[in-house]
Amino acid sequence: MVSDLITAANKAADAIIREQKPDGSIGPDVSYSYKAVWPLALAGRVVEATRLLDWFCAEFFKPAGDFRCGDEIYAPNQVNWRFLYPNAWLAIGALHLERLDVAARVGGFIERHQAENGGFPAAREIIAGDVPQDMLSACIGGLVLLYQGKCEKALRAGQFLIHLYEAQPDPANRIYLNLTPSGRLLTEYPRERMYMYVIDKQLPEQPYFAPGAAMAFLSKLFLMSGRNEFLAYAEKYYQLALSPQSDIPLGLFDYPTSGKIGWGAANLYWATGNTAYRDVAERVGRYLLKTQLEDGRWPRFRDNSDTNLAAEFCAWLIEMAKALTRHSLRAASCVR
Repeated sequence: MVSDLITAANKAADAIIREQKPDGSIGPDVSYSYKAVWPLALAGRVVEATRLLDWFCAEFFKPAGDFRCGDEIYAPNQVNWRFLYPNAWLAIGALHLERLDVAARVGGFIERHQAENGGFPAAREIIAGDVPQDMLSACIGGLVLLYQGKCEKALRAGQFLIHLYEAQPDPANRIYLNLTPSGRLLTEYPRERMYMYVIDKQLPEQPYFAPGAAMAFLSKLFLMSGRNEFLAYAEKYYQLALSPQSDIPLGLFDYPTSGKIGWGAANLYWATGNTAYRDVAERVGRYLLKTQLEDGRWPRFRDNSDTNLAAEFCAWLIEMAKALTRHSLRAASCVR
């Protein structure tokens, strides 16, 4: 399985760099290919990743330390909603390339947005009288802090996720994704923005990427800190994604949003050795292998560019391969 994951990831990386132009660009702006730097670095395409990052810096880097999306075509929601998310992908990519100059500035921008409760704002602008704090921004923002060695602030992001989990009033049926800065769970939302506020387990094709990211980030926090509470809540987020009686919601493991479920499960396997998590990661891996197109990409999904989708799945294929391999070496490691 691991060798198949790596083969598919390399195929995806090749598809991404076929689009690269002489100036280093891939697509028209940040929103088209911001996910590509991290997986290209993971896949050993460091020259292409560096050229792309340099193009982003030259064209879209702002004095505040963030990358701003340009024409809003490929990821319109991320100009306002989850605006930290593209910046976090680029910060992590810069860290993998050892572009510490870029990582420090973007990481500082993300760090400045962390609230006292450990959460991060889900939007640049006030929505319905408040700026919510969401599950995914806490995971990806916390991951940047963790990779930069800012452990206490990363732990605060983990505590935010614990609070968000404990605030769930009906976990058998719904997972609410946002808190207000005062700690109130947001259970009311515009119907057209449901995807940003709640996972309804009675419906197919829900945004399970959010609990998947929580599983991965909390597992990594446990491995860094040795604090069992983070591992316990990583496992609780896995259970939270399941329906009552351990039914498997449609789309949890076999839908484009399941990529982060595979990433999270692989990290849980790394942290625990529980083969149930390995089986989940391998199931998601088989789904990604089965749906990959001949040219190395995947079918178009929502407002993602084909390139960003290929980049994200390239990252999770490699991250899953790392975690699945790492556990086999566990006896010789210092994992707690």
